[in-house]
Amino acid sequence: MGFNHYMVGDLPSVQGSWTNKITGDPVDPTDACLDVLSPTGGIATYKYSLGQVTKTATGVYTHNIDTTASNGRYQYRWWSPPGVAQTASAGEFMVDPFPVPTP
Repeated sequence: MGFNHYMVGDLPSVQGSWTNKITGDPVDPTDACLDVLSPTGGIATYKYSLGQVTKTATGVYTHNIDTTASNGRYQYRWWSPPGVAQTASAGEFMVDPFPVPTP
C-alpha cells in the first residue's frame, strides 16, 4: 500500500470513527483526540473538547492537518479516554516539497 501524497501547504483531512464495543453502533467518545507526528519529530494533540476537531456525524470526527511547517512523512492516531467507545484509526501520508518552477 502506498502513501497518499500532498504538497507543502495542503490541509489533508483525516477521519476517526468510534463504535460501541458491544453493539457495533456508532457512538460519540468522551472526547475525540488526535495525535499527529510531524516529519520533524514533534507531536501535536488536537481535541474535540477544545474545538480543534470537527464532528461530522455520530461517532465520526475529522481534522485538517496543517503541512506548512515541513515536508516528509506525517503519522496520526485517533484516540479517546476510556469508555464504551473504541477506535483503531491511524494512518500516515507524505508531504512533498513545493516544486521550484524551471525558468
